[in-house]
Amino acid sequence: MSRVRMIVLAIVVLLLTVAAALPVGAQAEFTCNDGTGVVISNGVEFSANVRPGQYIVAAIGINGFDPVMAVVDPSNGDHLCNDDDAAAASIAASLPSTGDVPASNLSSGILFSNDSTDFLDIVVLVSGRNGASGEFILVFQGMQVTEEDGAGDPYSVNGSPNLVNSGVGIHAYAIHVASNFDPVLKIVDENNEVVEVGGLVQCDDASNLTTCWPGDSSVVSLEGFGFTDGTTTIVGDPYDAALFVSPDLLDPTTPYEEAFINYLVTGAMYQQGMSTGEYVFAVHTGVAAAGTTGNTGTTGTTGTTGTTGTTGTTGMTTAAEITPIDCSVVGTQFEGDINSILNVECPANCTSGSLWGTATYTNDSAVCTAAIHAGVIPVSGGQFSVMVAAGLDEYVGSTANGITSSSWGTWERSIVPMPIETSGTSTTATGDKGATPTPAPAGSAQTIAVGDSLDAQVVNSAGDSFVLTASAGDVVTIAVNSDEFDPLVIVTDMNGRELARDDDSGPGFNALIANLRIPNAGDYLVMVTSFAGSLEVGAPFTIEVTGG
Repeated sequence: MSRVRMIVLAIVVLLLTVAAALPVGAQAEFTCNDGTGVVISNGVEFSANVRPGQYIVAAIGINGFDPVMAVVDPSNGDHLCNDDDAAAASIAASLPSTGDVPASNLSSGILFSNDSTDFLDIVVLVSGRNGASGEFILVFQGMQVTEEDGAGDPYSVNGSPNLVNSGVGIHAYAIHVASNFDPVLKIVDENNEVVEVGGLVQCDDASNLTTCWPGDSSVVSLEGFGFTDGTTTIVGDPYDAALFVSPDLLDPTTPYEEAFINYLVTGAMYQQGMSTGEYVFAVHTGVAAAGTTGNTGTTGTTGTTGTTGTTGTTGMTTAAEITPIDCSVVGTQFEGDINSILNVECPANCTSGSLWGTATYTNDSAVCTAAIHAGVIPVSGGQFSVMVAAGLDEYVGSTANGITSSSWGTWERSIVPMPIETSGTSTTATGDKGATPTPAPAGSAQTIAVGDSLDAQVVNSAGDSFVLTASAGDVVTIAVNSDEFDPLVIVTDMNGRELARDDDSGPGFNALIANLRIPNAGDYLVMVTSFAGSLEVGAPFTIEVTGG
């Protein structure tokens, strides 16, 4: 089949001036009719007031969360929607409440404009794709405080059960873009008066315990934190502002129309007047899976993350439940949802199929050829499991087991060949969509634990794997060093969903994934390969896992 890159054009929409932003739906549910097919099923509602100009709003998923979003004119329902945006895919973030969040092709983004001559209220809805739970950062770009703003720039966040039950709370940030702008962030009532919750809920300099609520050890400096899209970098300083609303202060039984938390961004007052300039307003929060009634977030909570799509049926998988396929079958012929697994059997000599990636492959790759390249089956054929997985930002080609794969950039879906499941739950590529399978066994992968530092040698020319067992909310740092190859380290869950990857963040050309937050308790796969592709069997390297 031919490979065609999809070019996504950003659409600029004229949003008409309205008097006030209103709730879009009693539970922030919204179906887009703009051709994107986006459905907001467990949304969190935000609103902002924007002056004439052009703006970007982006939702960056954390730990593999796949957000969908909509920007809505509440006066007439006109809207723009997005699932995976090419421009937003380059945005990486670092915030005190999240640590480093890498760029992801799952991020959503919408470019819109206010072409009127007056201020405009907009509503932004963010949901998990297919109602999934998870954490995200919502970023408003193009915002600025001017002398004409009066009280300041207003925003609101709806503390609906969808947000409250995530257990994440609300972390709000105002980070300067203009070098001379000193932002102040407040939570206000309908009259723009600062509210009191054990003190005035406002923040001038987040680094100063006396100027930022709640005025205790939880206050941190934003120096060095910020955002980058690979071209432009926004870096915070000690004079930027942050406010954290704990989940303990949020009540999921509050009526939707009364659950709005109003924020106000303005400039610090000096002898020469109010500080003005451009800034970024960002909110780190979470969304619970549709129908969830308990805490499901990973930040500031002891709850566990909910699972999406568990309404399908599952059953015991045995070696007899195998689907024979031929060498021409590619991953796009599997109809399963993300994380669906099919047990298959390939004939001998499937070595000539097209292939992109290493260990994880684009879903238009030849399935049997991928399994041989990954070392899951020999050239003589055999049985294995193949999983439908989320797409990656980059697929690195390599030569392994007599087969050379090619490199590729962003692709929408992946396949992951794995050793055959002999027990546990499974879904097939043609039925029981939405069921959540038990992870396939990791084969001969070594185990590694937090605190371990291992001297290892390359066993598989395509790359070696380690199984890391961790608890929800753990923060780990993984370092891979070698004097004989350029390490590339990739961390996925046992269903193949990528959490993080790194090539050269360590010393020299070595790999370092720092401060990775673990989303759910369980096993994770740490894959060590080479940026150049194939590895020389026997090449030495070290892998170290530390907490934080």
